[in-house]
Amino acid sequence: MSVDTEGRDGGAGAALQTRLAQRPDINGIYMQAGDVFLAPALQVLKSKNLLVPPTDPKHIVVVSNDGIPQEFEAIRRGEIDATVSQPADLYAKWALYYAKAAAEGKTFQPRPTDHGSTIIDVGNGLEDQLPAPLVTRENVDDPTLWGNQIGK
Repeated sequence: MSVDTEGRDGGAGAALQTRLAQRPDINGIYMQAGDVFLAPALQVLKSKNLLVPPTDPKHIVVVSNDGIPQEFEAIRRGEIDATVSQPADLYAKWALYYAKAAAEGKTFQPRPTDHGSTIIDVGNGLEDQLPAPLVTRENVDDPTLWGNQIGK
């Protein structure tokens, strides 16, 4: 079951606490933004003694979606299971590239790129779908992940 945490106003902890009370059988949590939801979610899980290893039957799988350093540290500590690395550095790099190319009159077609992504037609334009890898204990220390490059 996914826990819906509405808004970005810090109500995530309260929402999770309510859902856990309503549905004590929750076995998975997806956070749409680790920067906002990680700390309150971990606080609630700790307060309910639900931050346990995956081998424990009470374990709740926690997956986030940003790939920020705080999520990487939580993976290393065993507090969350995974995050989807949203490569902010590459989003910025390629957004600037395509903006400059558009200003120069260049056009693109749906196709694989030379930088490991695929340009697709999304109906109202094109989108360069850059890889957004799943980060787990197995690859959290990969130096190529943007979350491991912040502040270096």
